[in-house]
Amino acid sequence: GIFDAIVKQNPDYAEGWNRRAYVYLTQNKVQQALGDIRRVLALDPNHFKALDGLVHVLKEIGQKKGALAAVKKLLEVHPYWEGAQAIHDELAREVEGQAL
Repeated sequence: GIFDAIVKQNPDYAEGWNRRAYVYLTQNKVQQALGDIRRVLALDPNHFKALDGLVHVLKEIGQKKGALAAVKKLLEVHPYWEGAQAIHDELAREVEGQAL
């Protein structure tokens, strides 16, 4: 697709990787999306849309500790991101509950 060409021609363009990750998510290609999200965050650790995507993907696949770490980073970067505090609170309860 078009985003394959964009990331091939501009491998340092974080938003190209982020858009392709979104397309992968719409196609339920979770591992490919995760790979692209990690590439975005390697290029731009404060990319709040990629952080948000990472939170949701990790939460969906049951990696709650990773999702909690990602949402903490998201809240550092963008403290008022819609829904992030609620997700943080939910994950914190679940992760702490698992540790007991």
